[in-house]
Amino acid sequence: MKSPFEVTDAAVLQHLFHTHGIDIEAARREVSSIVSKAAGFDGVTGVLKDGRRYHLDEDHRCTYVTLKTRSRPRRSGREIDA
Repeated sequence: MKSPFEVTDAAVLQHLFHTHGIDIEAARREVSSIVSKAAGFDGVTGVLKDGRRYHLDEDHRCTYVTLKTRSRPRRSGREIDA
């Protein structure tokens, strides 16, 4: 049965933290370490790591983008490999 509610990513993260003991801050530090490699490049919009893409916006926010299954992700032109 489908829920009548949309469950946000924030709710899922809090659930994992409180009920399963997942260390969200450790995961945040790991992602930060990956995307920090883009710090020295002007205009970079993403970082590719192990087939995953981390999108970087002009406000220095990072989001995760799910890529379609491919042997090598297609670049948007302003990405670097981590």
